[in-house]
Amino acid sequence: MSGIFNVPLILASSSPRRIALLDQVRLKVEVFHPDVAERRKKGESPQKMVARLARDKAQAAATAAIWKHGSAVIIAADTCVVAPDRKTVLGKPRNEREAKKMLGLLNGRFHIVHTAYCLLAVAREMDSKSFVKVVSSRVKMRK
Repeated sequence: MSGIFNVPLILASSSPRRIALLDQVRLKVEVFHPDVAERRKKGESPQKMVARLARDKAQAAATAAIWKHGSAVIIAADTCVVAPDRKTVLGKPRNEREAKKMLGLLNGRFHIVHTAYCLLAVAREMDSKSFVKVVSSRVKMRK
């Protein structure tokens, strides 16, 4: 056990960057790859979408964590980029051509990045406790 107060700390993410960030601050985590469809619901704001997805990823890991460990603290996150038109949410590019197109949209312009994180404490014998926070940043990409 390597988490807070001898409770396993689980990262509900497939992101190599998130794994590296926690490793950089010397947090030993168990990685769980959540199977959550990362789609925006009709009428959902980008902020609500990332908060929901972070919560869903944490909850997906919770079932496995309780089964395996009995209790755990789970960290999950989701990020989206809103294009300069403030209407288009850019997803993960499916290929190099799509990635270049997205970078072209952002080139030399301001865009918004929304990241939500969820901390979820779970145990067999108690109700889960969660905290979700959304952080938004205005970013300008250099040409």
